[in-house]
Amino acid sequence: AWGYITTENEKYTAPIWLTEFGTNVDNFVGDNYINCVSQYVQNKKISWAYWVLAGSYYIRDGTSEFRESFGLLSDDWQTVKSDLFMKILADMQKD
Repeated sequence: AWGYITTENEKYTAPIWLTEFGTNVDNFVGDNYINCVSQYVQNKKISWAYWVLAGSYYIRDGTSEFRESFGLLSDDWQTVKSDLFMKILADMQKD
């Protein structure tokens, strides 16, 4: 796809920033999407931003305290939802 743009010393070389990708943190084990994104970002040294930090929404779809399944935080907004998922994200930051 567009990963070739990160090839060094080419006239088309440019940085890439993958914005707002995410997955269901409540059920990500074995998720091909996050595994592929993680490997691709690491191999191509692509910068990224994860969606979303929030553990819940004040109101969403008419529901108070609506749980955010893609959120990195639990419903209390203080506890990390998944240490394993945080390790995947940490690995994606390594050069």
